[in-house]
Amino acid sequence: MMRPAIEVLLQLVLLLAGTVAPVAGQTLTYDIASFSPPPGWKREQPQDSMRFTDIDQAAGTYCILGVYASTPGSGGTDAAFAREWDLIIRNSFPTGAPPKPSGGRTPAGLTYLEGGATVSRDGRASYAHLSVFAAGDRTMSILLLATNEAALGARSNALKAFFESLRINVGQSYSRVPADAGPATSPKQAPVSNLTYQVPAGWSRTESSGAVTLARTVDLGFGQRQEFRIVIMPQESVAGNPVYTYQALWRRLIGGISTTQFHPLPLRVRLRGGAAMLYDGTQMSLRQNNAQTNGFLYVVLNGGTAVPLLGFYNGWDAELDRALRQLFDSVRLPGAGGQARPLFTGEEIAGVWRSSSSTLANWVDAAGNYRGDASIATGETFTIRADGTYESQFAAISGASRMRQHDVGRFTIEDDFLVLRPDNPGQQPSRQRITGVGRTTDGRGSFLLLGITRDDFPFLSAGSTRPGAGDLYVSVR
Repeated sequence: MMRPAIEVLLQLVLLLAGTVAPVAGQTLTYDIASFSPPPGWKREQPQDSMRFTDIDQAAGTYCILGVYASTPGSGGTDAAFAREWDLIIRNSFPTGAPPKPSGGRTPAGLTYLEGGATVSRDGRASYAHLSVFAAGDRTMSILLLATNEAALGARSNALKAFFESLRINVGQSYSRVPADAGPATSPKQAPVSNLTYQVPAGWSRTESSGAVTLARTVDLGFGQRQEFRIVIMPQESVAGNPVYTYQALWRRLIGGISTTQFHPLPLRVRLRGGAAMLYDGTQMSLRQNNAQTNGFLYVVLNGGTAVPLLGFYNGWDAELDRALRQLFDSVRLPGAGGQARPLFTGEEIAGVWRSSSSTLANWVDAAGNYRGDASIATGETFTIRADGTYESQFAAISGASRMRQHDVGRFTIEDDFLVLRPDNPGQQPSRQRITGVGRTTDGRGSFLLLGITRDDFPFLSAGSTRPGAGDLYVSVR
């Protein structure tokens, strides 16, 4: 599961004063938890949590208390704590391994694991403390993010009262209103799939146990074969953030058949039929026979309906991606009415990004004689700010030629497009397609993938570990 970037909280800290009414003494219910928030702390409710902020202007410190929506799975193990730490904190801060948690029990009898560490991003240090509660077959996490440990300790009485008031209804079924305000529920399988599609040329189609399998086998000779299979699962009723929906389905579907420890960061595309699709994958070992395969999960989403498709590719050829494009271009999934939810937001892509490339080549004449250096190197620093402005510094070198360009302006997000509007009246607006944003595979930074057209996105048999189309930007720390 990928939580929205925590650094957005830090950007909001100084803006919160006067924008959200302070919380008076009261009991609130959120997800499967009820509690009394610290009096006087300011409340906000983004997509995945309910958050309370206290700013001490005189001391120059802050503390953010985040009650995160529950997710499937028990929170009573070290592995569960490590998973939540990775998803909530490490997704936003390039920190090391999660701290060793210690166990505890609230006065109301709730068991939990907790741990904290100093984290930093862009040279700015904070202290993060995570409490992970076991709630039957669900996990609920509470995050404390403060200027430092001392700032947390200065608020110990208010936080102690909060945890003493905390109650979790273990038997409560998960329900959210509005439906798009939070993470995925434990999806409920619908009896019939409304997904329509065309079977790619050369592929077979079979049905078994409520699922449909599309398959193609390539005989390489000498007893060697490549096998490609796509399993279309029954549709599911879901509510919440699309990335959370994807993460929940990955844990249940991929986690149930493989031993991979891969944490997916799904790429996102808008299909021709109007539905959204999130996808990712990696090489994995299957639990049944320890066989190695490239496993993918594609989730087609429209409104409150999701259809998972599992891809298993024993090998690769150019026909595979052509078949996948043919399949997904034909997909239609009726869903909720109204305007489609944007695939990306400005808060997600805010940051300082850098991209570079180089090509080595020589000019030659028809006779093959050397006529000059045709090598070229380019580099760009691209700053996207949360206030809706951007700045681009671009440079290119080819032989003795040099080119520099400096652009500033404003940007908007239109679904999966980044629209740049330069301040220079002589420049026309440009549109770049956003395909993915998140952490790099080494966990030490973040990436932003921008393309040019709607068809310019990575292979559908590639994932976040090797995005193959568009310009790859890496965060500057």
